[in-house]
Amino acid sequence: AGYIDFESISVANAENYDAATDEAETAGDGDTSDATGGGELGVNLDVVLFVDANCDGVADAGETVIYAGELDAIAASYDQNLPLAAGGTICVSLTWSVDISVGNNIMGDSVTLNMSIELGETSGQ
Repeated sequence: AGYIDFESISVANAENYDAATDEAETAGDGDTSDATGGGELGVNLDVVLFVDANCDGVADAGETVIYAGELDAIAASYDQNLPLAAGGTICVSLTWSVDISVGNNIMGDSVTLNMSIELGETSGQ
């Protein structure tokens, strides 16, 4: 038994991960030189991180939304103190989407999300 929190959340954008530049991307993008960062995918990727009570991967009415917004704006941690009974299960889901209006400037870009989930014996650890 314990409590779950989300710690050490980080997002890293890489532009042209494969270091190939397509004409469509170069037309709307100033940095197409390498895979060192600066990609636009994270700011154009809408995510919802939520406690998935029925474990179906869909944010249903009444389920706890931990974060909803652009991936680049996600916080470094969320002190949720979600109780977890001994032998119990909690489903946490992350959904993502890219709006249809987003242009070719995300072509070839990649984004990495890292997140640690901590189980503590008491709340607020």
